[in-house]
Amino acid sequence: MNKGLHFRLHKVKCIEETNPEWPGDDEIAMGGTAVPPTGNPTKVPEFMVRDDFDDGESKTYSPPRLLKTFSMTNVSYPADFLMVLALAEKDNGGLSSFLQDLWEAIKDEVTVIIAAVGAAAGAAAGGALGTAIGGPLGTIIGAVAGAILGALIGWLISAIKDDIFTPQSAAVHLPKSNSTLAGGALTSPQLTMDFHDHGGHYRAWYTWQLVR
Repeated sequence: MNKGLHFRLHKVKCIEETNPEWPGDDEIAMGGTAVPPTGNPTKVPEFMVRDDFDDGESKTYSPPRLLKTFSMTNVSYPADFLMVLALAEKDNGGLSSFLQDLWEAIKDEVTVIIAAVGAAAGAAAGGALGTAIGGPLGTIIGAVAGAILGALIGWLISAIKDDIFTPQSAAVHLPKSNSTLAGGALTSPQLTMDFHDHGGHYRAWYTWQLVR
């Protein structure tokens, strides 16, 4: 039986610095929101990834940085888990406030979000095998909730001094309490999410890990 689910960050790479690239380096922070199938979202507090990113440079976490542990207690199956990550180039503050508002927005739409995650994963899932999916926020949660949150997030980003990238999301669908991931493994392959904004491009590598 699965007792928990970890979301782990392995690496963040600067593909392209934000504009203007001179003077100074990118100071990159991350944070987000975790949505369990029980419908009680929690915040992933802001943390600094690296304060001196240049083109081609990376921050590698070894061991991987654990961003969230989902409990399997009182979970009904099939079960869907969602992580929404925000990345920002720090200027004069604002990411923490944005994460608070993002959490509030997702909390209000959690029923629609969880249903949409299940629908997206259900088409590919079969038997007892878990399915990991990723992509832009709207892609994961469906058109209706995506439009609602997209409009709100766009307004929030425009009002904050930090250069916040459009949030990206990752989800996993577990059909049963003893489901495994691809190939019968307890840990997913390393998956990626890409952040494109402000003339910059960052890529994050992550995995899901089942705990027994």
